[in-house]
Amino acid sequence: MPDALDLAAWRRAAEQVSRAANVSIVQLASRWYGDPAWAAVRDDLDLAVFRWLLRGRPGRVRRLLLYDPPSDPASRPPDYEQAKAEHNRWVTRVRRQLAALGAPSSAGPGAVRGQDYRVGLVILPRAGRSPTLDLPDGIWLDSAPPAAFDRVWQAPGKIPLDPHEATIIGPYSDRSPLWVGSQT
Repeated sequence: MPDALDLAAWRRAAEQVSRAANVSIVQLASRWYGDPAWAAVRDDLDLAVFRWLLRGRPGRVRRLLLYDPPSDPASRPPDYEQAKAEHNRWVTRVRRQLAALGAPSSAGPGAVRGQDYRVGLVILPRAGRSPTLDLPDGIWLDSAPPAAFDRVWQAPGKIPLDPHEATIIGPYSDRSPLWVGSQT
């Protein structure tokens, strides 16, 4: 997936998050959990979003992450097990941030009035299928993301990251997350 922003632009965007009221973030490329330089920027961005919302300012954050790293040989990261572990740590941290902020979940609406922080996990087509995702990585601060963002956000191949369901839904806990809801 192409990315319109370079590493320096992502760093600048992370520094500006606290000044925005609406933030849309797409982080679907494997570099976010496979490249140490990009992982550092990812961590800075995670912290910037968390601090901004922790202050209680009204705002809306929509974020798209991968459900799990690609496992098919054509797009698999070189060190798949390491990438999988790093991705799992990242998603676990974001899930904990959602819980700490009282984000909306299966347990009910969000706890902080005026704040709406939601994370969607995107499930890529599996091996042998052609990719249907045409959404580049990017961050949009107080501006509309591309139309593809809304299409992916509303697609059946995206599931919400629920801060209270780590054992029910999430990377590596189950390999078929689309059954969620049958447990409630």
